[in-house]
Amino acid sequence: MSEEVSKAKERVLQRIEDRKRMLSTFIVCIAAAIISVLFLILIRIEVIDLQGTLGSVSRLLPGLIRVLLLVLFFVTLVIGVANIREYYVFKVSGWFDVIALLIITLLFAYFMFDFPTTIADTLATLGGCMLCIVYFYLVQD
Repeated sequence: MSEEVSKAKERVLQRIEDRKRMLSTFIVCIAAAIISVLFLILIRIEVIDLQGTLGSVSRLLPGLIRVLLLVLFFVTLVIGVANIREYYVFKVSGWFDVIALLIITLLFAYFMFDFPTTIADTLATLGGCMLCIVYFYLVQD
């Protein structure tokens, strides 16, 4: 009887530890996503003038910084959603969160980068987002 009680206590302690780890990971993901969005908005409304400060280095560098910030946002979003799904929402698994991430990323790309403008650009962006999502889900498994 006491052995069963000690095993139950261990399971409860393990669950508490898992929840703490999930919460800390989720907080870090949310903070990184918010910071990347703030930087992108500041670049977008030209509070941070990348063209003026980095124009002499290269014309491509401001675009590269935007892409890196978008990737940071996307990665933290994927990790955060995967954490929530793993620890809280066991019943809502499958492609629902993948489709939600895809829609969020496409809307984010439209808002931040003024693209895609043509059907080919839209399909390329959709394909790239889908490949990133599939890649991150394969890495998790």
